[in-house]
Amino acid sequence: MKYVIDSKYGVELTSEQFAKASGLFDDLNHHLSIKGVFSGDVAGRVFLSNDEKTAFISNKEGFFVGGCPENIPFLEEINKVLAKEMMPELVANEALDYVLFYPNNGAWETALQHLMEDLLPIRSGRMTFTHDLQEVKPSLDADIVPVNLELLKQQHIIGMDDIIEEIEGNWPSLEAFGEKGFGCAAIQNTAKSIGSGRVRFP
Repeated sequence: MKYVIDSKYGVELTSEQFAKASGLFDDLNHHLSIKGVFSGDVAGRVFLSNDEKTAFISNKEGFFVGGCPENIPFLEEINKVLAKEMMPELVANEALDYVLFYPNNGAWETALQHLMEDLLPIRSGRMTFTHDLQEVKPSLDADIVPVNLELLKQQHIIGMDDIIEEIEGNWPSLEAFGEKGFGCAAIQNTAKSIGSGRVRFP
């Protein structure tokens, strides 16, 4: 059952309004699926606080929060969306594994207590790397595509072998990945080359 966020604290954006929240995820800009949601290439939902300082994204890769961590009432509303709608959907689809991504700072560590209350999360540390993205061409957002069976069939794309090898090393088959897996890739330079490919396995 869909839970409608209390309008006193925020709203779920329509796809035409997604751009309002795009600047709140700079700390998570290494996640291609976020850019994919904003460009319309990856299905997702975006929630924004009324002061437009805090946002929450849900897509097939996972959940993301960004912006100001001090909007506690908004985060408590998102907790209700998770508990009453999104988590039951995951259970119904037998997809019990989920990931929440958040900016790496102390203020968000405190705010997560409100966002994830009673949802029994398990903390998982991951190795991350920081890159200077200043040289990435501005039009890259338009070239982010979902990794699906249709893309995997395009053997002429340079770098596709690497993505297929990664998938086959983690999934029983490409078909199994196509049914339940998720990934994003950034097409760079020409339609025949693929770079900065990233495959996320839920």
